[in-house]
Amino acid sequence: MRTVRGAAGARPQLRTQREASRRPLAKAVSALGRTGRRHATTTRRLHLLSTGGVLLDIPGIRSLEVAAGQDAVDDVFTDIADLAPHCRYADCGHDGDNGCAVEEPARTGVLPTTRLTTWRKLQGEIAHRRRRENPAEMADMRRQWKAVSKHARRNKHR
Repeated sequence: MRTVRGAAGARPQLRTQREASRRPLAKAVSALGRTGRRHATTTRRLHLLSTGGVLLDIPGIRSLEVAAGQDAVDDVFTDIADLAPHCRYADCGHDGDNGCAVEEPARTGVLPTTRLTTWRKLQGEIAHRRRRENPAEMADMRRQWKAVSKHARRNKHR
């Protein structure tokens, strides 16, 4: 799944008009948002793409969140899941780790680098959701970033 976002009034749908069909399936919605201001987009539209996918243009959507868990990602990325057990370390993050069995095929072109990049992004989303749902992990992350920030401020003028 891909997401195209843009600031209100920037009309991010213009970037995808070449891919979308000229006849969107449209349904009118209220032109006023929660704040009473008008949205740049006043209707939601479902564009059928020539590739067989769809583009959903919804007014007022700020972001989308990955709802899938690790098992679902492993089901979609079976190529990476099959290579991962061959990594030198069991906790390999496939991101510059020594002895990684996933990065070598990506370097040689056997595994498309876009797949590995997408897999990394999804892993980040899953980790973010896990931290948000677990107060102890969130507190630990805040402590880590606080220490990094403090270190950067101390060493700013060196």
